Amino acid sequence: MLTDVRLATPSVNSDVLKVAVIQMAMGDYRRQFVQQLVKSERLNCTFYVGEEYFKKSVRTDAEILATNRVKMVRNIYAFSRGVGFQIIKPWKVLQPDLVVIEYNPRVLTNWVWIIVRRVARKRTLGWGHVWPRKGPESKTAFLRKIMLRMMDGLIVYTEQQKKEAESSGGCAGKKVYVAPNALYSASFVRSICKPQITPEFRRDIISVGRLVAEKKPFVLINAFNEFLKNCDSDSRLHLVGDGPLREALSSRVDELGLRGRVRFHGHVSDPGVLAGLYAVSAVSVVPGFAGLSVTQSLIFGCPVLVSKNEDHAPEVVLLDDDRSRSQYFDTDNEAALAKLIEAYVQNESLTEADREAIVDYALDKFSVDAMTEGFLSAVEGCLADASR
Repeated sequence: MLTDVRLATPSVNSDVLKVAVIQMAMGDYRRQFVQQLVKSERLNCTFYVGEEYFKKSVRTDAEILATNRVKMVRNIYAFSRGVGFQIIKPWKVLQPDLVVIEYNPRVLTNWVWIIVRRVARKRTLGWGHVWPRKGPESKTAFLRKIMLRMMDGLIVYTEQQKKEAESSGGCAGKKVYVAPNALYSASFVRSICKPQITPEFRRDIISVGRLVAEKKPFVLINAFNEFLKNCDSDSRLHLVGDGPLREALSSRVDELGLRGRVRFHGHVSDPGVLAGLYAVSAVSVVPGFAGLSVTQSLIFGCPVLVSKNEDHAPEVVLLDDDRSRSQYFDTDNEAALAKLIEAYVQNESLTEADREAIVDYALDKFSVDAMTEGFLSAVEGCLADASR
């Protein structure tokens, strides 16, 4: 089965660097990264991970937990899940040569680990986005600057984030490393490529993401309905993801008479199934906040439409002026989105070679291979600095 990536534990040389990675949760989007990291002979890496994130819809992947190099820890949330704690035995955090923590001030135990390891003269790296969702003007952005000054460096997801961190004045001379936020290795993507599908049979639309308000799935359903009114097409809309809005969305589909045209797939973690859905889709749509869904769409060779005025994740750096790959639409403008969907569905000039070029473009920037190498280089670089 394509997703059977249960992680075997390699033998570990006792002289290899010992690293602990502490995260509140790790969804299936981290599966291949964890697989590569635990197999690396360059370090002995142990993950300490909670069951679910601040947002309950983000849960740690069962296959990631299949290895004994990933340890489940207890998460405790308070103040309406505004802050969190993790129950970890202190010596598990003190023993490693390096600890990589989630770069999130809301995880209160991370502040404790930073201070304790500073006293013990041991190194700590942060890992995550430079800023909160609302950017550097957020009321809590200063907390990230304080946290970074207390650590020994930071791993971010893009070169742009690195520049922002270094120019913000929050670094205080600390090094910033880049490990691109990726889903799959290049060889894996190539191995699950679907047989060629001619453009005239590629008429569907796909949207991958949690069914929550910030993702704006109602905008897409309404735009899809508008598209069908204006275009004689047998296109279907594939909604991949789950969440609290599913029942309301299903009712809206029935209200519009689209039951045969809109398919709710629920959460799909099997990349083979996802590759098949992207293969029959003319375009994917991100009607609200965009993140890894942009990377995923382009890695499977599918052009993507993205809402313009949102506080997007840094993965949108993949979007450019090449309209064969991506295009922004006016936020919440269902009529404008419907017209763009029609344009991509009716565009039969985008060949299989063009879609393969999209794959090459995305993998060149965001592959798990590059993410793993960036992470390993950050760990080795941080510890090399300590020995000088």
